Amino acid sequence: MSDSIKSFYDSIQSIADIQQLIDDEERESVTLDYKQADRRWNHTAKTKIARHISAFANSEGGILVFGVECDEQDKDRPVSIKGLHPQNAVEDLDRIVTAAIRPEIKGWERKKISDDHRDVLLVYIPASDAGPHQSMKHKQYFHRSGAQSIAMEHYLVQRYFGRHFSPLLNIEVTAPGGLRAMYPKKDWTHYYPIQFVIRNNGKGNANGCSGHLVLPTSQYVSTSHAATYFNTQVEQTRSWEEKVSGPHYFIISRDIHPGASYCFFELAVAFHRHHIDRFAKMPFLDWEIFAEGMIPQKGQYSLPKEFIAMLKNS
Repeated sequence: MSDSIKSFYDSIQSIADIQQLIDDEERESVTLDYKQADRRWNHTAKTKIARHISAFANSEGGILVFGVECDEQDKDRPVSIKGLHPQNAVEDLDRIVTAAIRPEIKGWERKKISDDHRDVLLVYIPASDAGPHQSMKHKQYFHRSGAQSIAMEHYLVQRYFGRHFSPLLNIEVTAPGGLRAMYPKKDWTHYYPIQFVIRNNGKGNANGCSGHLVLPTSQYVSTSHAATYFNTQVEQTRSWEEKVSGPHYFIISRDIHPGASYCFFELAVAFHRHHIDRFAKMPFLDWEIFAEGMIPQKGQYSLPKEFIAMLKNS
């Protein structure tokens, strides 16, 4: 996961790239946060920065973008580039990271991107194996939960101290591939297979790995019953929740060794042509995964922009 975050950080090279994030409505998430910075950083602002940076290091890593404003109503959606206040120096950020967070975070990077009128500051924070990292300005430990940086409860702090020897699971989703049906239903696309892989990036065995996936409602997608379960039981449950959040696929427990990955599920999905634009702005699915001795992991998967463009043009 950290490698993909770093690649995303490296790919942002200009103000035009920042504007593209806004145009694409690249929302705040567990690994991305926008911060307005057109006012001079005071003590309160610096304290908040320490909280967010320590939370990223204690979670999956992430990117902070200083100089972008989010919508007042939809607080996770970026709307405009406000730029940095001229007295918000990169050196201020350096002092926050090196002096206000303990233990010190290794491998973090920052860069300023400018045009003739504005500056934007990007900060990359890798997931840390040396944590948990404490914000000395709060005397607390933080982690990411969705698009927020929140204080850890005591039991989570205990688990983070043992993370060096614990499993660390993540779900990876392949980009949709070849066609599954040559003759789709009216107003629907062809079926496309999507694979779900569990990877253990930790140092401990993931015993009893389990979890679930939540897909959009049948109004937006159609799932094929010809899904492949790769010797893992997956149950599709339909209840009142489906009216709101879509069908749930439950992953039955399995052990995954450190460094190993397991493809547990492949699902063929067709998309209603009238709702394709929906997935350019919102995640395609939510996932949650558990294992003994591991902090539960949550995440979302968004369809690649290239795939959405292909669907619209097909």
